Amino acid sequence: MNRTGPAVHYVPASLPRRWRGTLCACLMSIAGLTLGLAPVYAQRHALVIGNGAYEYAKRLPNAPNDATDVAAALKKAGWEVTAVRDAGVKEMLRGLRVFCESASGAEAALFFYAGHGMEVKGANYLLPVDAELAEADGEDALQLETLALDKVLRSMAGAGIRLKTVVLDCCRDNPLDRSWLATSRGGGSGGGLAEVKEGQLPEGAMLVFSTAPGKTASDGTHRNSPFTAALLSRMQAGGGSVANVFGDVASTLGSRQAAWIRFDGSGVSYAAFNKYPLVPGAGPSGGMAPPMTAADRLRAATVERPFVNSLGLEFVPVPGKPGVYMCRTETRVRDFRAYATATDYRQTGWAAVTMTIEDAGGVYSIGKAPDDEASWENPGFAQTEDHPVVCVSWDEAHEFCEWLSGQENGLTYRLPSDAEWSAAVGSLGKYPWGNEWPAPKGTGNYAGAEKIEALPGKDSSTAYDYNDGNWTTARVASYRVNRFGFYDLGGNVSECCEDLYRESMNDEEILAEFPGLRKEALSNTMPYYRVARGGSWTSEAEEGLRSSFRGICHYSIRSDDMGFRVVVEAAP
Repeated sequence: MNRTGPAVHYVPASLPRRWRGTLCACLMSIAGLTLGLAPVYAQRHALVIGNGAYEYAKRLPNAPNDATDVAAALKKAGWEVTAVRDAGVKEMLRGLRVFCESASGAEAALFFYAGHGMEVKGANYLLPVDAELAEADGEDALQLETLALDKVLRSMAGAGIRLKTVVLDCCRDNPLDRSWLATSRGGGSGGGLAEVKEGQLPEGAMLVFSTAPGKTASDGTHRNSPFTAALLSRMQAGGGSVANVFGDVASTLGSRQAAWIRFDGSGVSYAAFNKYPLVPGAGPSGGMAPPMTAADRLRAATVERPFVNSLGLEFVPVPGKPGVYMCRTETRVRDFRAYATATDYRQTGWAAVTMTIEDAGGVYSIGKAPDDEASWENPGFAQTEDHPVVCVSWDEAHEFCEWLSGQENGLTYRLPSDAEWSAAVGSLGKYPWGNEWPAPKGTGNYAGAEKIEALPGKDSSTAYDYNDGNWTTARVASYRVNRFGFYDLGGNVSECCEDLYRESMNDEEILAEFPGLRKEALSNTMPYYRVARGGSWTSEAEEGLRSSFRGICHYSIRSDDMGFRVVVEAAP
């Protein structure tokens, strides 16, 4: 019998609970039998748990995905992996026991957990999907219904594992609203794990939190959390020790989530973790590859494994444009806020906002008017941190790019060129979604039936007769992704590009529908316009929804339906 590689053992949560532990034990026993045929894998074991389908706490869609993808990446890197998804307390405890028995005396073992975690009186606990922690049970429930971090560490130490790595991608919010928990935490309710001191770790241990103690991590808006997305991207690049891979992940996340790493304090452990491979591969000198730079990680990006930058923005290659990577989403409010906070930027001036206008005949329509109070923080409608930033000018978008370039060595951020945007939209027809008209449901955020509902009159036109769910902006990535991995290249907000606008860029049909596009400048003395691509939440005309449509944005004029996305390149 030939062995082709290590196995990933999945324990499905859909099985009756009385069977799951038995199955897990059987799988691990089989793994133990086969390990003798492949000594290269015999000393590397991993237990991966992803909990998302909580019964009494907020569900976490990405946590099971994180576990699935990390398990696959570890398997590819040569680890013997057991993966458990949506586990109750009995499954988690049984899985830990069987894992430690299988890894007994191993050179290295890794425990990865994605899901809810919490701190009570300085101790950290991982929450199974069936944890209720009822008021009546008090603190006794912590011991009965959760898996304590200390138990994980003690169990791995008791198994005689030389190098013990524990990775916790949790603290995604305050999971359970229980008054006794708030009291037990000393009145705090902000979530987060407690700091673990060096002396509290067993010898040969490395502990990784996806965010700093006491802080809250993000679950992410795509398939994976920001932490796990950065880990997967780094693992895909190959060639890294346990220490330098997680060090690179922390560097990638930067200050936005501040991943936290702790060794046992002996110094010997750090040296060992810095040599022991998490991902196989060699550097230029033949030894373990040095920590990857941001440019290295960028060049390794694919649609399946995007490059994740210090703000958590994801970038994938632009087809047909070697070395150019475009953000999958429009720039969010949270991203612009990071820039404004870091530079102490204060926006002044006005913005053009969308409002209802009544004419002399009592007919209502939508128009634009300047508003001195409107800004990126107050566009005239509610936005979350994950909505696209609006009411920013071309100049402000350009300043954002320059600031971001200064935050990440070896990378240059800028607005996309018109040609790059066209390559990214990659339309299979006249529109971003193809040739069907009107736009099918789920294709984008344009002016649909929700526009009529927002007006007191019924004399305005729409792009389609159904409600797309958002009258104003939508959270980024709320609609279908295109075949190249990009969201919202049609709809949501129009996007400023780098190129100067020229009338010749548009078809005659578009110019006839929008006569203002025949002007390339405000006047003979005013600067030229820049190109804006993609329709917005206010777009209704068929011509304005075409992939070929070129709008205009001015250097200093702001609008509540205008935003931007960025591209990044590695320095030569």
